[in-house]
Amino acid sequence: MLSKIKLQLLGVICTLFLFSEAQAQSSASTYSALGIGEFNYSGLTQNQGMGGLGVSYGTGWNANVVNPALTTYNTIFNFQAALNYKKFNAKNSSESSDVDGGGLSYVAMSLPLKSGKVTMGLGLNQITSVNYRLQVESAVENAELRAYNYVQGDGGISETYMSFGVKVAKNFSLGAQVSYLFGSTIRNNQLSLLNDNDNPVGNTTEYYERLTVSDIGFKGGAHYVAKLSDKNNLHFGAIYQNLGDVSGKAFAKLAALGEASDPDSDGDLIANDEKGSIYIPNRIGFGVTFEKMNKFALGLEGQYQDFNKFKSFLERVFL
Repeated sequence: MLSKIKLQLLGVICTLFLFSEAQAQSSASTYSALGIGEFNYSGLTQNQGMGGLGVSYGTGWNANVVNPALTTYNTIFNFQAALNYKKFNAKNSSESSDVDGGGLSYVAMSLPLKSGKVTMGLGLNQITSVNYRLQVESAVENAELRAYNYVQGDGGISETYMSFGVKVAKNFSLGAQVSYLFGSTIRNNQLSLLNDNDNPVGNTTEYYERLTVSDIGFKGGAHYVAKLSDKNNLHFGAIYQNLGDVSGKAFAKLAALGEASDPDSDGDLIANDEKGSIYIPNRIGFGVTFEKMNKFALGLEGQYQDFNKFKSFLERVFL
């Protein structure tokens, strides 16, 4: 039995090693232009299908990355992987455009070390994603010119994690998750000036910014189920995710079109792989779910991060 578990674990680790080269990327939203991208609060496919429910409720048929304490329900080996594709139609009063994107969403596995008592989880998951394309046209003050901006961004922050869930008492479980945070975001802003005849005036300039992160994150969780009757249960769950200062390095440059990403070309070099960190606010979540076994589950959950405390990388380096 022990050798079988070792072989399963070796296969899991090898699979994660292969997938770690493919960063999760599943956003296609203009909201991902803000901060470090659009956050994934909704967990895996089964959580998304229940409106993000996962802090207080989970089943033994699916891995759970929202609350590591719920992994104790996984009494058999479980493997999940998903791809994601989104398409939106964005429009204003005069123009419309299709925005789409997708890619690997997650890989998740659970392995019971002691069935119903101790469970280990491994996986690759998306924390934030950046994927946007914007075209902005505006008049230039005190000149008969129009400014044309093409703004785009790609990338995001992913995590490779290991989690443990332990049933410490009857109907009560605790869980912990350790994550290696990695990934990069690339943002690009191209500016052109046009006259009334739509002819370019001067040279097109480009701002290029690349942020790469590499650090460790932690998450803790708790779950308690109260037996109301043979078929009815009331679940309570809570999580706390500590992200805080996430280390990384940044490159930023303003130059002529096509030269901003090259540190050796002419232009204004703002940051040349400067080391520093971003501050991502810690996240807390609470939830309660009523379950009628094999019938339905009805839950109410909330997660909170205070983004008034968010500090961007370049803001912390230069201010």
